Amino acid sequence: MSRRRKHRLPFAALTALAFNASLGLTAYVGAHAVNNAYGRDRPQYEASSEAISATRREIDKRFARLSTQGDQGPRETWSRFVREELDAGDMTTVRGLLLAAPAMLGNGLDGQALRARLEVSEDDGEEAILNAALVYLPEDVQMRYEDLNTPISERYALAVPADIGQPDDIQPETAEASPSVAPDPEYLTMESPAASLAGEAQDRGEFRVLGDMRDLAMQAARWSRPATASSALNDDVDEVSFILSGIGLTLLDPQAQEGASVVLSSRRADRLNERFEAYMERRIFRAAPPERLRNELAGRLRDSFEFVSNSEVIGAAFRAVADPGALKGLNEDLRIIQDIVEQTSAMSAVTILSSVRSSADLHRARLIAMAGGDRAVALARYDQTHFLESARTIIPWSNALRLQLAGIAASLCLMTVLALNVLWRSFMRTRPVRRSAIYALQETPAL
Repeated sequence: MSRRRKHRLPFAALTALAFNASLGLTAYVGAHAVNNAYGRDRPQYEASSEAISATRREIDKRFARLSTQGDQGPRETWSRFVREELDAGDMTTVRGLLLAAPAMLGNGLDGQALRARLEVSEDDGEEAILNAALVYLPEDVQMRYEDLNTPISERYALAVPADIGQPDDIQPETAEASPSVAPDPEYLTMESPAASLAGEAQDRGEFRVLGDMRDLAMQAARWSRPATASSALNDDVDEVSFILSGIGLTLLDPQAQEGASVVLSSRRADRLNERFEAYMERRIFRAAPPERLRNELAGRLRDSFEFVSNSEVIGAAFRAVADPGALKGLNEDLRIIQDIVEQTSAMSAVTILSSVRSSADLHRARLIAMAGGDRAVALARYDQTHFLESARTIIPWSNALRLQLAGIAASLCLMTVLALNVLWRSFMRTRPVRRSAIYALQETPAL
């Protein structure tokens, strides 16, 4: 009677099956965990209180590393930076360096003395840091700083009586609101963008260099109509600047208009990164496609002088060709730039944007500006290569994310146990017994 052998699955096959299943499960659950932590639905580098605090700590670390570079000590390096910016007249960067003094002076004697001075200071906030940091600058640098920060009236001891130059029947409110004294800021920014940009370093009010509708209409007439001699389209109008100005004047909200002005000024000054400039051009051309806009303007501007008397035609042309989805994305990016302007200034925003290369970098730059203020400007000035690495994002812990991480840990533990078991069996397996051929002949039945 013959007996059947029971064929069982070998141990190696079971181990390989379990290991590969655990490996696939780990990859699947890991992908879902990454999607929950950094998915599209979650905003990148959200400016939460935790993210701002973490970014502020990282900014301090980078300032501390920056002060230890070179052969000089932290105090000498910091003083040299302040002297260079005072000579250049960049008071925003000087202010940022002074606010970074507690981090740049480090944990040495100077840093400990500065922190002790801050504890007993009668001032609050940034003013306390500024006044305490001035003491640790060389005397000539202190005098230079005070000279540049002292108003002209105080510097030369000028005193103008309040009752001179005003008739008794004119109230102070009427004199301040007189339109004959202050020109239209729109007109000033249209005629001289560079002068307006320089004035923005002192006044952090609204910043506009987009021009007005009449200027836009004249550019539209030159851009959309062929030249008389060559029958070719005029190329003396910067297409990107023209379309951005038109979108800003006709389609964007006031906050995004200020961001568009900063982008336009940075582009004219050649301060934008090439990748970010190409990114903004794609955004602008998607919001208002050039060919469609050119055809729309050519169809509407039939009369030679229609653009001068009726600028609404230009606005209607931009509204007709605008892509709502692309316009929304462009508006969001420009509002982020305006947030950077609010935290620093227009000139400082130009400096920060020179490090930006993509949309993610734009969010990181806003987070750094919100966490550092003027210190962010100083960091962008002296650590441009690693400036954006200071941004820190916080991952919110949810129950789904905890379960997914627990599943990943269990799968990794299972794969580790299987690998160790196979390794142990490979060394401790039973070796085959060597038998002589005589015993084999004895076991063979005779015929």
